[in-house]
Amino acid sequence: MAGQPVNFDDPVGRVVGRRTTVSGAMEATPAQQADAAAWRDTFGGLRVAKGVYRFTSHEEADRWLWQMMARRKT
Repeated sequence: MAGQPVNFDDPVGRVVGRRTTVSGAMEATPAQQADAAAWRDTFGGLRVAKGVYRFTSHEEADRWLWQMMARRKT
């Protein structure tokens, strides 16, 4: 098949896989909600201002995020 043009008008011959839905996949269990509340109480909630931030590397982004989380509340 290498080198042959592709005809996009041909019907698809088979289906490789199908998506399945999982009910309740995005619901948090009571234990997860309690854990989230404990983290929020410990660290005082979200301290990073909303917006778009651009970094030159993942390491720089991680360093900046840790600095934002570790700073004092104002």
